[in-house]
Amino acid sequence: LRGRELNEISFLVKAHLLATGIAEKDIILASDPLDGTKKIMDRAVVGDLVLLFVLDDREKVQALLTDR
Repeated sequence: LRGRELNEISFLVKAHLLATGIAEKDIILASDPLDGTKKIMDRAVVGDLVLLFVLDDREKVQALLTDR
């Protein structure tokens, strides 16, 4: 985490998105990378920008992305 608290980056990105006019309902935060990947894959459509902050469970996230 390079000196940052858990979820600090996610909250900084969220604050920036809100400040630039993105609706809070369009921002999804998750408890862990695998949960976040599952949530966004059920919701994302062509043309969406998706950011996945994956420090843990990279292999599981990659497998989930590859299998879809």
